[in-house]
Amino acid sequence: MRRWLAAVVLWVVVLASSSAEPRGRCPAGFSPGPGGRCVQDDCTEAGGIHDAEMRCACGALKACTSPLTYTRRTRARCKDACPEERLVACVTGKQPCPGESPTACARDSECPACSYCDGQQCARATALIATGPFPAKAESGSWGSTRVAFWPEKSWAARYFVMQGCRIVFADVEEVEQLAERLADERIKALAYLGPCTEAALRKDESRAGKTDIFGGKSPAAKPRYLPTLGGMTAEELRTATRAALEKRLTAGFRRLGRRAAKKKAAEAAEAMTKGGWLHFLVNGTCHGLDDTTLADELLRLRGVYWGRKGSARPGLPLMRYERAESE
Repeated sequence: MRRWLAAVVLWVVVLASSSAEPRGRCPAGFSPGPGGRCVQDDCTEAGGIHDAEMRCACGALKACTSPLTYTRRTRARCKDACPEERLVACVTGKQPCPGESPTACARDSECPACSYCDGQQCARATALIATGPFPAKAESGSWGSTRVAFWPEKSWAARYFVMQGCRIVFADVEEVEQLAERLADERIKALAYLGPCTEAALRKDESRAGKTDIFGGKSPAAKPRYLPTLGGMTAEELRTATRAALEKRLTAGFRRLGRRAAKKKAAEAAEAMTKGGWLHFLVNGTCHGLDDTTLADELLRLRGVYWGRKGSARPGLPLMRYERAESE
């Protein structure tokens, strides 16, 4: 009786192990996985993620795949577990897959999100994730005024931009004016600003201040309303500062044309790059970022996506999504 029970248990274990792994051998670059599948080893390096069935997928992005070929002998080794293709890369919209011809363009508006026109073809754009400036420790009276408080949002922004197809660069700004200098790059089409909600970063909307009535007295002031800013800079201030920094950088590249001609051409190029909205994505991690949509409507291109918070919300609270649409 005991021998019979032992044989039954052994048979169940063999069946379980055989059903949990692919029958036969997986091809090179794949490993046995659950559910009788062969799992791609370099899925993450290719820009993909494993879904619930352990297939390498790109989510909302376009999947670039390469077919796998088998001989009769190699097909017999993995049998019904043989994968038919391998994920090579994940790209956005009209971006070409590796080995394909790039999309021709004449201006940035002809390129998909997280890409820019380098003069001839659409190229992969860069997302800037900037943190700071933060007050000194002695002046910092709350958790929301520390750099550590923004680490979760910094990680989320990086994952979000990568999923949109952008490259990532990080920067710690000591003064908010440095933000414009960092943005003075035609390759940057996405920005995440993560800074504390300090007095220096707040800008009151003076249009809601108390007004003089017809009898010469002061009417009660309305509840203070703050303008959405990036570290205290309004959309127009950031645009002006970015344009000036971009013009300065481009002038050096046009120097062969002569001083006056170089300055004129650089000014025209900087104006064209920052005219209207030029960012594709904008994450505003400070307070009052979505009290209204002026910041998004000024800095984003049409159908650009903005993330922000209403009121004096602190780091850790959910961000709200806004998409810029054509004005009626």
